[in-house]
Amino acid sequence: DIIAEGTEEAIEEAREKRRPFARLKNKLSEKFGETAAEVGVRDIFNGKTGVIHKETLLDKDGKPVLRDGKEVEVERKRTLPELAESTPEKPNPIPPSDNAPKNGNDQFDQIWRTKDGGFVIVEAKSSLGTELGERTIKDSKGEPKRVLQGSREYLFDILKEMDKRKGAEKALAEEIRDAIENDKI
Repeated sequence: DIIAEGTEEAIEEAREKRRPFARLKNKLSEKFGETAAEVGVRDIFNGKTGVIHKETLLDKDGKPVLRDGKEVEVERKRTLPELAESTPEKPNPIPPSDNAPKNGNDQFDQIWRTKDGGFVIVEAKSSLGTELGERTIKDSKGEPKRVLQGSREYLFDILKEMDKRKGAEKALAEEIRDAIENDKI
């Protein structure tokens, strides 16, 4: 392993020169993803778009129904709600509060109000190849558990973080929980 004299320094210098461009690329990719998500939400949540999705059938206690030891999946059809009008008093999407983290952690990328009193929660991605984010939460036994963006567990963990920030964030988290209870998420 003979490395030419000065090579390591030259490599580090090249990395330093590249860093601002890499940061700019990341910021532009994120902005692209957020803008694309905004366009998509405005297009799809028009009160007319129908979707079919699969979900686990739950009993009256909220536990999965089992058949032959496996959870039963059912197809549900629904029409996506229409977005609420954006006004200066109630902008749509809802802007991050002043006490939201500036780095984007522990919050949703976009939260939109719908005319029926519900919400659309978006985790924007910079490209189709971008994987969902993960976070570690504590399960019911206090053990660490990895959960994906878009899962119910991830949603409730972010709501807990919003509660900790108090004020407008906590109030919004409570509104979102009410919407969940009324199947308007």
